[in-house]
Amino acid sequence: MLSFLRFWLTGLICFFLFLSCSNTDKVINKTAYTDEVEISGTVIGSQSGEPLSKGTVWIEGSSFSTQVAEDGTFSMTVPKGFYTLVAEQEGLQRSRQLVELEEDKSIEFRLMDYTSAESSDSITEEPASLSGMNERVTYLERQVDSLEVMVKRLQRRLYGMQAEGKIQTFVNHYINDDLNCEVVNSEDINFDVTEEAGVMNISESVDLVVMNYELGYEVRVALRGYRSKRYDNVVGIKADADYFFREMTPRSNTQAEQWKLKRKEMFEGSLRHFLIALASDKPPIYFGYVFYAGSFVQNVSGLGYSSTERGDQQVQKDFFYQESNFSDTNILSFEDEIRVEYKRRGNTDPDNIMGLEDYLNQTSWISLNTDRLEFTDNGTLKDPNLLEVNGYWAYTPVCKMLPANYLPE
Repeated sequence: MLSFLRFWLTGLICFFLFLSCSNTDKVINKTAYTDEVEISGTVIGSQSGEPLSKGTVWIEGSSFSTQVAEDGTFSMTVPKGFYTLVAEQEGLQRSRQLVELEEDKSIEFRLMDYTSAESSDSITEEPASLSGMNERVTYLERQVDSLEVMVKRLQRRLYGMQAEGKIQTFVNHYINDDLNCEVVNSEDINFDVTEEAGVMNISESVDLVVMNYELGYEVRVALRGYRSKRYDNVVGIKADADYFFREMTPRSNTQAEQWKLKRKEMFEGSLRHFLIALASDKPPIYFGYVFYAGSFVQNVSGLGYSSTERGDQQVQKDFFYQESNFSDTNILSFEDEIRVEYKRRGNTDPDNIMGLEDYLNQTSWISLNTDRLEFTDNGTLKDPNLLEVNGYWAYTPVCKMLPANYLPE
């Protein structure tokens, strides 16, 4: 009899847990739903002023993209929100624009040619005839510039051949974090030659292609800058990049289900999940969040945070959140810092990259570089640069990232 009751109670608890999780997903999806608008425009060459017909326009951090038509025009339909649009064409510099989409909008992109000295790999041929000293000096200056470019490239290639360990460390920390991911073109990564111990710098912009077999995405990383430094027991990482996602085709229904569950796991507890939860009419604990106000001490990495004064004064969301009276957006407004704990996930930081050894649960901190910051119900920030994020949210390797348009089914 007791065994039967125990079995019955266990089943009942599992049922309610399943029901609660399912309802949570429904609330998240309902909150994040916004009307769709059309973003359209033209892409032209900056020098020629002529339409460009072979480019692509995509939304940074998402899987939204469209090809530019023969007449240089483009259009796509997306949910209302704040987005960074990127236009590109092979051989031309990318152009980025931050746009607020509350209604249909048209914009123009102008793409410029590359004009760097490194556009040539070879030494310039001497002209057949040189008339005058000025021409001779100009010619010699070009040779020196070309030689310097070649020497720098040879140095980088030699250093790259000696830096397999550095590349693997870069991939482990920035890309996969022990997940099933692969950088297809790691040979394109060049590190600066530096004598500073424990420092890695990416010396020039690089487009990386990452195959995320864990979540089922091909991720294109337009990396503009990367720097990491190892301190006593913490690794500090800073990256400047744009991300674009393309869904992979599953090999089977089993793999499709695995991807679905893993994506949901990565989404829950993320910054975007937190913002959508704030916009909901449910209390934050319904989604697993608890908030604290108070000061903390920044550790030497500039990335992780640990503190002897952890600020254990619990606060409610109206302490730092409110709805806008003038638009369909939400507002973050607070001074000091807010510590956000996600109670449904423990502290997982095996390499101590985030400096969270004093915390039991997934812990992040947020602070503002402004008086107030707007965000939409679907979790897009008006200006992400105005929100300082540290702790767990500050360190998200590429293979734990999701498209900005992802929502659990």
